[in-house]
Amino acid sequence: MTSTRIVSVTDPDTAPAHEIADLATYLETVEFRGSTQPPTVSATMSLTGRLTRFSLPEAVFEQEQEIAEKAATLLEQMRQTAQRTTLRLIREQRAAR
Repeated sequence: MTSTRIVSVTDPDTAPAHEIADLATYLETVEFRGSTQPPTVSATMSLTGRLTRFSLPEAVFEQEQEIAEKAATLLEQMRQTAQRTTLRLIREQRAAR
């Protein structure tokens, strides 16, 4: 049985990570050349929505088009999460005043 670490979207300055399980589930189904374990996928985005890191180490995908589409979906989810988090932080700061 293989396992995949959950893909997390985090801003290093603000805990907790927002898990995106769909891509992790997908990675369990992808066949990798020369590897029985799926790679760890990680991404970091700032609260302004700027992608600071997206990493697929040691991954050679048979279905390159499909993973490109999944990566685009992940990036859009990250943008939306960053936007929601920013708005929540603004509301919390205003309420604290």
